[in-house]
Amino acid sequence: MTCPPAPPIAIVAGDSHTCALKADHTVVCWGDNCYGQLGDGTTTNRSTPTAVIGLTGVTATRDHHYDQWTPIPVLGL
Repeated sequence: MTCPPAPPIAIVAGDSHTCALKADHTVVCWGDNCYGQLGDGTTTNRSTPTAVIGLTGVTATRDHHYDQWTPIPVLGL
């Protein structure tokens, strides 16, 4: 039996992209990527969560565009 992935700890959204802090303290992002804002080393838009390159041990996320701490806790997924 394969276990489903653990739900994210927090989600934060930009203008047209979203990032999630996973339980393993890595970050995935999806959405518009025309400026490379998803952090996957490309400018390809993503409709599914894609790992942010080089981030491990992350404990918090924030909306960098508005320079605000705006986590959305995700419980019970």
